[in-house]
Amino acid sequence: MQVKTKRSWRARRALYISARALNPARWSGATRNGSHIEAVNLNPERDSVIKTHSMAQDIQPMAV
Repeated sequence: MQVKTKRSWRARRALYISARALNPARWSGATRNGSHIEAVNLNPERDSVIKTHSMAQDIQPMAV
């Protein structure tokens, strides 16, 4: 992860914490999770569909 991105994540987290400290009545629950996610799979079901279709003998492989 780039240094600039790490700084912005830390700054956002600090902002949430300070905002909650200034006005705790406004926050009904915990602050959102500000940790960085390394990888995101936008279509997790796609892999299983491709695997199922490629296992069938009479079906042509799906284009990837």
